[in-house]
Amino acid sequence: SSEGLYFPIKFRTRPIGVLVCHLKEKRDFSLDEINFLQTVTQQLGIYIESSLGAEQVRLQNYQQKVEKMYGAILHSISRNFYSPLEKLFTSVRELGPKLNNSEEKQLCAAIEHEGKTLKIIVDNILTSSQLESGVISIKKEKHTLQKLVYVSIENVKHAVNDHQMSINIDENEHLFIFDFNLMEMALRNVLLNAIEYSYPNKPIAINVEILNKNWKISVRDKGMGIPKDILPFVFDKFWRTPEAKIEGVGLGLTIVRAVVDIHKGSIEVETAEGNGTNLSLIIPIVS
Repeated sequence: SSEGLYFPIKFRTRPIGVLVCHLKEKRDFSLDEINFLQTVTQQLGIYIESSLGAEQVRLQNYQQKVEKMYGAILHSISRNFYSPLEKLFTSVRELGPKLNNSEEKQLCAAIEHEGKTLKIIVDNILTSSQLESGVISIKKEKHTLQKLVYVSIENVKHAVNDHQMSINIDENEHLFIFDFNLMEMALRNVLLNAIEYSYPNKPIAINVEILNKNWKISVRDKGMGIPKDILPFVFDKFWRTPEAKIEGVGLGLTIVRAVVDIHKGSIEVETAEGNGTNLSLIIPIVS
């Protein structure tokens, strides 16, 4: 009953268009005309598939060039940032023991403290850029959770101040598969977040559990808690509260979420205003 014929143009197995044919005069299409139009439709599909394939190759080549250039830029930025910081730390370590004046020693310690804070900010900026662009190497190998926890604590020791850290962890050193550097950065940022929003002199508790199918690291602080209206935004990029005490750019929890996603895990947040926050990283056990 239609006034024309409709031929689906297929790319591999899925239709991507339709060839519509109408006759000027009122008559039926002949068998030869139908066969001809079917052939034209098939050739159109082959041409489009070939063109799209060539475009995909071109885009892949372009992406590879972009990734190579991006990697070179990040390497250059890393070298330009980290080299001066390492020289600063070396100078501080060499200078510290030679100082006798207490005021000078305090000044030297303050320089080292600010340098470590700056290093964490640079780490977060570079890691966030790599995670966002996809230009990052994932190295999932066997590690112990004890090493992960203790290295993370060591890397935030300069920011702990008057907080006491308690650790509840099974001393049996089971091996689990994860990217150590990324997971350490995630846990480091969770610890820094707990330190940042805890009340003075309040303890911070780290609890490690091995469940049936997951391992779980929880960090509980005794701080102001997270208001319900703010909770949906705490993992957003560049988001910070006015109460923040530590210098930063609001990338820490964004990185935590990205690292946990890479490990196909999840994050749990239990919080009550004025009564602190318990943030848990839950990672599947990989055989």
